[in-house]
Amino acid sequence: KNLNDEDLVEYEEEEVGETVKGAGAAAKELKKGSYSGIHASGFRDFLLKPELLRAVRDCGFEHPSEVQHECIPQAILGMDIVCQAKSGMGKTAVFVLAVLQ
Repeated sequence: KNLNDEDLVEYEEEEVGETVKGAGAAAKELKKGSYSGIHASGFRDFLLKPELLRAVRDCGFEHPSEVQHECIPQAILGMDIVCQAKSGMGKTAVFVLAVLQ
């Protein structure tokens, strides 16, 4: 099915900071409202399998993005999540890490 412009959700860049509030919402952010926001936590805080942590580290990732920080804990628990963010913010990694975990 081809999507028309009417079928697409309105997307404003300012909305990227509005993510699903959940398990990671209490952590402090070093830069709030920034697309390159880095949280004080790391991927270890998600209690991922050692193989996944090693793969994440080997790929050069040190800290989860805001989307990852908010959504990975819920996705790992099997909760339904909806996240919307700019390209390159880590949405696919949320899906992949949750599935492999």
